[in-house]
Amino acid sequence: MTENELPSNLKSLWDKAVKSMRMQNFDYVAQLLSPIVKEAPEFLEARKALRKAQMLNVKGKKKGLLSGGAALKAGMKLKPMISSDPRSALGALEDELANDPANKGLNELLYDAAMAAELPEVGLLALETLKEANSKDTGVLKKIAKHHEGQKAWDKAAESYNAVSMLDPSDLEAINGAMKASTNASMERNKLEEGGKKRDEEEIQELELADREHLTAEQRQRVLDRLLADYAENNENIVVVKKIARLYEDGGDLDSATSYYEWALHLSKGDTALQGKITNLNDKKREIEFSQMEAELAENPDAPDADEKRARLEELKKERLMQKVDYFKDQVERNPTDPQLRFSLAEYLYLTGQATDAIPELQRAKSNPHVRTRALLLLGKCFSEKNMLDLAINQLEEAEKELSAMDGTKKDVVYERALLHEKRGEQDAYLGALKQIYEVDYGFRDVAKRVESSYA
Repeated sequence: MTENELPSNLKSLWDKAVKSMRMQNFDYVAQLLSPIVKEAPEFLEARKALRKAQMLNVKGKKKGLLSGGAALKAGMKLKPMISSDPRSALGALEDELANDPANKGLNELLYDAAMAAELPEVGLLALETLKEANSKDTGVLKKIAKHHEGQKAWDKAAESYNAVSMLDPSDLEAINGAMKASTNASMERNKLEEGGKKRDEEEIQELELADREHLTAEQRQRVLDRLLADYAENNENIVVVKKIARLYEDGGDLDSATSYYEWALHLSKGDTALQGKITNLNDKKREIEFSQMEAELAENPDAPDADEKRARLEELKKERLMQKVDYFKDQVERNPTDPQLRFSLAEYLYLTGQATDAIPELQRAKSNPHVRTRALLLLGKCFSEKNMLDLAINQLEEAEKELSAMDGTKKDVVYERALLHEKRGEQDAYLGALKQIYEVDYGFRDVAKRVESSYA
């Protein structure tokens, strides 16, 4: 149902609610929308707006110790109504949700009532409300995935299962669910029969393309169709699974690629190369997610929930850094002689404010010529964080001696040393370092401004 299909009395309430939402009068918005969702439950936009207004209205308010339990107790009394009169149950549950819109038990009952009333979009909204309240609840994420499966929304089901895998990479139900959903989505798009199909000589020739690079989109899809048919017949052929994963990755479908790489990892019983591939793909997905969130904030910096989104973005970024620390700790334990892994671990320890723990990793890593310069630079930063400026300068001077050309790395080293001299009040050494860069690269960072201001 659209707003134009609303009866005139409800349409006038909707128009007032939209205006009041802009004024951030959330309590009044909820009062206006409540009769709309009861009389016209098919009008999903009103229920979305109502839930948003309720969530914003209760934000920051303290709930009574018994409020959640009381609401759920009242909701359970309505449970028999779900089977006998689900549409009336929807309205009654909305009354209970008014003061506790994110109540898990009530939203689960609302989901049951919506599905019984054949209003799947209303049911999905109940689950999405729970997801918004706690994005790490894998049980809710799996319910959302199963809901999408029931609606044959395979791409969305795969996305939800992948969200579970991001939180718990060992959840086999999520891995299998994502692969099944991705397979069904692809088979549906290309009208493949569920059991797969036999290949003729032409199909075999096409499959040989799977080992080539730089396929066209059409070639990639044709090969993928054949491999998915094979996968439907036998989902434990790791060669097929890895090829499917690579084709999805090449095509930019990172969620599907991750699902198949995770299944391949399970079949391989812990192939470290596959684990690294999965980690890199998850990083790419996170970067895309962060970019989208930043773009939304840049577009609507004063939105009512902008501060909440900024806080959430910062939380996700910190969470990601800590996940990288855990990952590289595990990798160093498995490969204690690998200097690159030790350097990577130190880098993320430093970024998470653990400079002290990063120092011994860097001291071991710098013995390897391939990472030595970068390790010395980061050691300097770690000592600086601990206010051990003399030791920091020593590390950077050591790195400088080993770098002949004033390339990007040496400019970074010299610039960091300049800042340390500035902190120590050593003006001549500070300017001397900056001038080394100024003479070869006028546009490097703020070097020109710093040097020229010293002549004013």
